[in-house]
Amino acid sequence: MKRVRSLRGEATTEDYYCTPPFAVEALLPLLPPEICAWEPTFGAGAITNVLEAAGHTTIKSDFFPKDTFPCQKLDFLHEVPEKRYDWIVFNPPFSQLADFLRRACELDKPFAMLCPIYTFETPARQQLIKEFRLSVLMLKRRCNFRKANGHEKKGTPFLSVWILKHPDYDSKILFQESL
Repeated sequence: MKRVRSLRGEATTEDYYCTPPFAVEALLPLLPPEICAWEPTFGAGAITNVLEAAGHTTIKSDFFPKDTFPCQKLDFLHEVPEKRYDWIVFNPPFSQLADFLRRACELDKPFAMLCPIYTFETPARQQLIKEFRLSVLMLKRRCNFRKANGHEKKGTPFLSVWILKHPDYDSKILFQESL
């Protein structure tokens, strides 16, 4: 299943949900100080806002950049930014979980990918997680994502987790409250 594009070339509302700040804040204790993080699914900058407030620099890109939230137009699945980056931190379009997870693994950089717990349900994604010795950060609560129109989606039916390729954690399950 591929990311759907509307006639105007924007992501559809089915694939565009902004990350709540608490989810990014849960990740901060696992990041080294003052990294340069690439957010390849920038959207409205929800992840970047938290990272920059914590003292990190960011590279902002999206395949569907918006005039109201300027960033570099890059296709994460086929391109990388010219500027050097230390980590990739992103919330991918859920319709392309496997493609984005595979690409993040191939880039051979530390990364944190926010995704639904059901990411672990397919053999192909399980194989990537096993092969690349990825870890997972379990969040304390479910994410109520914001839709493109700014309204919060209440009652998300799944738990979101961060899948990590972290230099200090190999195939570990981490819990937010223990950090």
